[in-house]
Amino acid sequence: MNRVAGLSGSGNAPSSTHLPALDGLRGVAVLLVVICHISEQFYPPNVAARCLQAVAFVGWTGVDLFFVLSGFLITGILFDAKGGSGYFRNFYARRTVRIFPLYYVTLAILYLLLPALLSGRANGDRLFQALMQSQPHWAWYGAYLVDVLIAWKGFLFAGHFWSLAVEEHFYLVWPFLVYSFSRRRLVSLSLGLFVAPLILRAVMVLCHAAPTAIYVLTPCRMDGLALGAVLALTLRSPQGLQTMLRFARFALPAAGAMWFTLFVLQGGWGQYGPIQQTLGYLVTEVFYGAVLVMTLASTGLAAVMSVGPLRLLGKISYAVYVFHGFLVALCARYFALGAVSRHSIVFSLIDRLAGAPVVPGSFLLLLDAIAYLALALGLSVGMALLSWYALELPCLRLKRFFPYGKPAAAEPPAEIAA
Repeated sequence: MNRVAGLSGSGNAPSSTHLPALDGLRGVAVLLVVICHISEQFYPPNVAARCLQAVAFVGWTGVDLFFVLSGFLITGILFDAKGGSGYFRNFYARRTVRIFPLYYVTLAILYLLLPALLSGRANGDRLFQALMQSQPHWAWYGAYLVDVLIAWKGFLFAGHFWSLAVEEHFYLVWPFLVYSFSRRRLVSLSLGLFVAPLILRAVMVLCHAAPTAIYVLTPCRMDGLALGAVLALTLRSPQGLQTMLRFARFALPAAGAMWFTLFVLQGGWGQYGPIQQTLGYLVTEVFYGAVLVMTLASTGLAAVMSVGPLRLLGKISYAVYVFHGFLVALCARYFALGAVSRHSIVFSLIDRLAGAPVVPGSFLLLLDAIAYLALALGLSVGMALLSWYALELPCLRLKRFFPYGKPAAAEPPAEIAA
């Protein structure tokens, strides 16, 4: 749940009022990632299509928005529960019922059910072969060490689970640090954790480390989570929102301009390369941190992020993220995706309706792309909704047995509570 407590010095919101805008922001994050992975499936036939693909591919940065949001919300939860009864028990129990059921059911389907059902029937299928090549490493997935596995072996089937591993590592360690330090020391620690990954990535780039390792390993990607923590802690100080607004009003246009300039100079914005993996990640996270602050402070932006479809997408974003990687690749085999030589169910359908073979042109390629986009997105959302009502929501109801206790001693006035 995203909740806002009374804004210090403003009195704008009552305690424990739901903040739907953060649901919408999470919806934006997962939509960015899905669009990025959809764009990877295309074979752009011309310069305009290649430019559009390059813009869509920027959506990989949606994981950075997820990291900033997670750092913000989880730090808020922990800080507000600090000093209350059952601090560790309640946090880990609530995280367990939220994260583990979907994750481990998905792993069981991938590595137990599908191999048993499809063995001998899909040996020539590329997706099935990719699944089977990753099966010997199933324990890495189960232990939330996909980031380490990818750094070692490169991307395998279900490689997008690396970001889930990074967040799980954060959940394991951060509660103890929040419990142990005061707000001021936590801010200093978070700032240190924001800067340290930049230095580590620069050293790894200079040492010619594998770009995939720099991209996925938790120590290299802690800065987004740490920035979210800084925002949560600062917003819980007197006049904290005004402090962060001053930061956001400068950082948003500055980071946006730098982002655009680097995109143009490099002809795109990929995950890899010395500039992206040092300055690039930092610029991305600062930009999304500023967007988060502006969402909290601006009624106009909050209204945009609170629209129904975005809120729904944010609510089911975990399952959308888990499922979309498989569904996007599965659907792609049935469409041309910019290459007229590829099979397309759209071309086949139009051939039947016309009664004769039709030569695919720009219009048919556009129809093909729209149909693929609609199917991939629709299946991802549909599967996520099924997961939400059949699995996740029943598990989430168990949270009532682990309510956060009230802190024994009051901390400075809270601005935001996740």
